[in-house]
Amino acid sequence: MGRHSTIVPRASVRTGWLLTAAGLVASVALALTATGTTSAYTASISNTTNTANTVSIEMTQGPDASTVACRSTATATTTCSTDLYAGKDLRPGDTTRGTSTVIRNTGGVAASAFSLTPGTCIGTVSTSNSICSWLRVTVTWTTPTGTTTVVSGESAAAVGGRIFPVSPAPAAGQGGTAVVSVALDPAAPNDSQAQSMSQSLVWTFTA
Repeated sequence: MGRHSTIVPRASVRTGWLLTAAGLVASVALALTATGTTSAYTASISNTTNTANTVSIEMTQGPDASTVACRSTATATTTCSTDLYAGKDLRPGDTTRGTSTVIRNTGGVAASAFSLTPGTCIGTVSTSNSICSWLRVTVTWTTPTGTTTVVSGESAAAVGGRIFPVSPAPAAGQGGTAVVSVALDPAAPNDSQAQSMSQSLVWTFTA
């Protein structure tokens, strides 16, 4: 006869592969089980008292260093009724004596900036001859280091809505004196008489 050949049944081959695969799965499962039961040394620290707090910035205003007429709040701008313009019965060329107000930082931190923001000038007449166009505003700021000019003779209409830096900004417990004066321009026209105006002045510390 010719060469002998051996025929391996397909069922036996398939059974062999299945047994091999089952063995691999069992080995992996055993390895995972062994890894899961391995213990380790650890060291840890828990910080349980982590805290934070905020600073407080507060402003007071008064006629002198010992009198507080107005005090700021943490929730809103405080409205103070002190009339710093005090421009009564002005004629062309008249200048008010100047109203002094002491502003102090009574908070717990130095102010990083200090500013003055005049509001819109509201006059009884809205034409070009309104008193707002002819009333000149001057503001100075005096501290132990000297006097600086914050607003220099600009019209009440022109300063409205602008932010003027005030320097130096006071440290905690310190302050200075702001002097506000107004003058009616000598060139104010005849039809600017019998008028009145109002304008807010907002002083702001930033910390």
